[in-house]
Amino acid sequence: MRLRQLAVVAQALGPSADPLYLATEYHPYVLEHLKPVLDIMAEHDIVVESYGPLSPLLRHPSGGPIKPVLERIAARLSKETDTEVDAAMALLLWTRAKNVVAVTASGNEGRIAKLARTQDLPDLTADEVAEVEELGRKIHFRAYVRPTFSFSSALACCRS
Repeated sequence: MRLRQLAVVAQALGPSADPLYLATEYHPYVLEHLKPVLDIMAEHDIVVESYGPLSPLLRHPSGGPIKPVLERIAARLSKETDTEVDAAMALLLWTRAKNVVAVTASGNEGRIAKLARTQDLPDLTADEVAEVEELGRKIHFRAYVRPTFSFSSALACCRS
């Protein structure tokens, strides 16, 4: 969906008692690119629903500049909570700190259970959230191809 189309759809829907969600690839490496979209979403109280929130760790060739920071955060949380916390869990905590709904999947039951335990972990510190964001904005990496949307079908879908 193009930026202008998102603004038109949001205006056409107007204020709603039901929350509006927009699923998009969202993680630290797309923040700079998504800024105009995120600004419109914030203006119209549209909730960000992230697919691929773990892409920096699972799909980036090296994990990029946030990987060592996430590993450091995971080590701190493991020590403080006396439970095993990994970088993926730390990245989901960052996503939660950004008030974004994380959508992730796995065919491995153990992995799903481990990621679900993220809900029981304490929040990241404000400094940790800022550090991940600052480093993430330094590169641009998208793991998914931009989906194709039709403006008319998007508007019709949102009205039903």
